[in-house]
Amino acid sequence: MNFYGQKVIDAFFQNFYHERIEIAKQVGKHYNKQLDISLLTFWFSVVDFYGGIYYIGKNNRKETYDRNPPNGHNLKFAHKQSFIEFIKDFFPAPENELGEFLYTVFRSGIVHQLSPKKGELLWDSCNPKLIWVKVDARNPANTANKVATINIYRLEQLSYAAYKEFRRKIEYGELVTECERIFNLLLAISDGLEDGITIHNQYDKLSPSVQTQITI
Repeated sequence: MNFYGQKVIDAFFQNFYHERIEIAKQVGKHYNKQLDISLLTFWFSVVDFYGGIYYIGKNNRKETYDRNPPNGHNLKFAHKQSFIEFIKDFFPAPENELGEFLYTVFRSGIVHQLSPKKGELLWDSCNPKLIWVKVDARNPANTANKVATINIYRLEQLSYAAYKEFRRKIEYGELVTECERIFNLLLAISDGLEDGITIHNQYDKLSPSVQTQITI
């Protein structure tokens, strides 16, 4: 593994991430019914995070929320296109074609309204399908006759395998150019993910009294 690959592994595949991914995988086996939304959100976050990293390496650019952000900040790290591209390149066919569907119907629904957009959640370790759509043939209204179901167990399988494959490709030198770009755009500069400036800006917005209460 070359210099850039090692830097990416050290930064984004450290134990903080790896241990939680392994724990979530074990938790799902025993508590999937109690934690279905939490598990679904977690695996979407895995795709979001590694999709954001991969997108920068693949496309050699960082997206921002504003075209001309102040002081070069306002990073748009995880977004719809990065989610889609990660699934396209790291999920197997035919599931790799479902990125936009997953993002729009399930991920956005869960994040913004605590439920899929007219969808259902299921954990079924015996069902090989990731999603399926029930169409009510008795209802002629195209916008009202469909309900989508996601199999969280299958999403976990695919997301975990994608995470492992992304790491493997880095370790075996299959993403040398991408790793160099990730290093240059995220790691070679101070606060590349803008975590530091984010917490500073939010802290700075607090009233002095609140700052005093929470500062140690």
